[in-house]
Amino acid sequence: MNGIYSSHVKFLRKWGVRGSGEGEFRWPQSLVIDSGGNLYVSECSNDRIQVFDSHGRFLRKWGSKGGGNGEFIRPQGLAIDGCGNIYVSDRDNNRIQVFDELGRFLRKWGSRGSQDGEFTWPQGLGIDSSGNVYVSDRGNDRIQVFDSHGRFLRKWGMSGGANGQFRWPQSLVIDGSGNVYVSDQGNDRIQVFDAYGRFLRKWGEDGIGDEEFSWVQGLGIDQKDNIYVSDRGNHRVQVFDSQGNFLRKWGMRGNGDGEFSQPQGLAIDDDGNVYVSEYGNDRIQVFDPHGRFLHEWGMRGVADGEFSQPQGLAIDASMYLYVSDHWNDRIQVFDLQGNFLRKWGMRGSGDGELSQPQGLAIDFYSNVYVSEYGNNRIQVFDSKGRFLRKWGRRGIGDGEFSRPQGLAIDYDGNVYVSDHWNDRIQVFDAQGRFLRKWGTRGSGDGQFSGPHSLAIDFYSNVYVSEYRNNRIQVFDTQGRFLRKWGARGSGDGEFNQPQGLAIDGIGNVYVSEYGNDRLQLFDRNGKFLRRWGNDGIGDEQIGWSHSLAIDGDGNVYVSDHWNDRISAFKPTV
Repeated sequence: MNGIYSSHVKFLRKWGVRGSGEGEFRWPQSLVIDSGGNLYVSECSNDRIQVFDSHGRFLRKWGSKGGGNGEFIRPQGLAIDGCGNIYVSDRDNNRIQVFDELGRFLRKWGSRGSQDGEFTWPQGLGIDSSGNVYVSDRGNDRIQVFDSHGRFLRKWGMSGGANGQFRWPQSLVIDGSGNVYVSDQGNDRIQVFDAYGRFLRKWGEDGIGDEEFSWVQGLGIDQKDNIYVSDRGNHRVQVFDSQGNFLRKWGMRGNGDGEFSQPQGLAIDDDGNVYVSEYGNDRIQVFDPHGRFLHEWGMRGVADGEFSQPQGLAIDASMYLYVSDHWNDRIQVFDLQGNFLRKWGMRGSGDGELSQPQGLAIDFYSNVYVSEYGNNRIQVFDSKGRFLRKWGRRGIGDGEFSRPQGLAIDYDGNVYVSDHWNDRIQVFDAQGRFLRKWGTRGSGDGQFSGPHSLAIDFYSNVYVSEYRNNRIQVFDTQGRFLRKWGARGSGDGEFNQPQGLAIDGIGNVYVSEYGNDRLQLFDRNGKFLRRWGNDGIGDEQIGWSHSLAIDGDGNVYVSDHWNDRISAFKPTV
């Protein structure tokens, strides 16, 4: 299979040629994707950072050659924290620089040396859920850990080939459990550690076969904790599960679509697309790891009834299903048999225009509320798509948002919004006037880490799915904590990135899981009842379920994020 496409991988697009103009590259290195889907590229020879949207359109750049603030000499690793700040390992200046998302300089730390907080050619960067920064210190053959302000915390590693030793550590990524994966370039292997540097496992050796490497380089990690490795000398990408079991590979030497010349950096977006920077071809290529889709209802496209990553679902009193079509920047409406009825929206920030629509909710007057991930606001339309009003902007103040997601409306018509990156719930009246809020970042009762979907039962209790804490929390309408359930795992009642929530007519709670590709059913107190679904493209299989809706007959509708379709199920308890 070496030297051909994996049957699971489909080439999507590419951009870039050699040069120093906007959108041109000279030795592109690391890649990282922000919460809005924008791609950041470090350029070793042009000494700058470039930013593109997910389709390769140039957005902005910063940096020039030098040793001052905001200047670089051979920038390498990139990472983004929970506030959207960009961390850059400035290799030949032996320091880390931090910028806001627009490229404005914030702070820096480091100098040349081998003491704590000093570097010799810093390379890979990773940021854990607490905001700590991990740096692969290539020339010193070690990993150093700092808080977000650059204060030294700990280190591990030394030169050698034994477990926990390194020869030129290159890239690193951190999984959902806080484990650290390091590409050990000189030893042609991947090593895995816990957050404190305790060795867990390793895989790889020099060679051209599966699980073998030649000059192992970049690492990427997807929502399921699968590890993507750019095998630079073999001109391919290999994919493993978190235990190091080989899954698939693709690529061969060349400059055609899907071919590589010294693949370097890797990044995985929220939709599972794989971005690869190429040192030799001076370009970025993008791949879809699942290849062609089968479909039940809908397929990838821009025509009526086609989708590009469907997200939110809602059903109105007339039994029409509304779908937020995320990357097509529109709302589509269907009857419950899947027949297309109407649509509205186009990309933009004006009234009635949309940027990455997410959550949907419908009030008693059949008005449609839409949360916009890209524009950080809520828009309201009548059932025909006519614009009524809007509120919100990016920020942390009352009535401001950072990537709003789930929406729910209570019996008084008040609107509840999960403010995803601000880790809180905000409540407004139907006109958008701020009423109250609750939540802070954390894992305690009433705290959040990635609140996603919302649902309200007939007792007016508010249910919240937490993407990163892997649990469901329940509150009254004033935000008082009532109960919770769930922990990370794949067993009954455990979750891996829960997303969608819906409550049926008798108060049972349905939860869709992005990571486990399934639905689970609970009673209102969190008692497990049943589950169904697994990863795939067939009937009753799900490719990264996102949102849920339930009709008057108890049928459950699932937005199948990866397969670009809507699936309907008739559950039995």
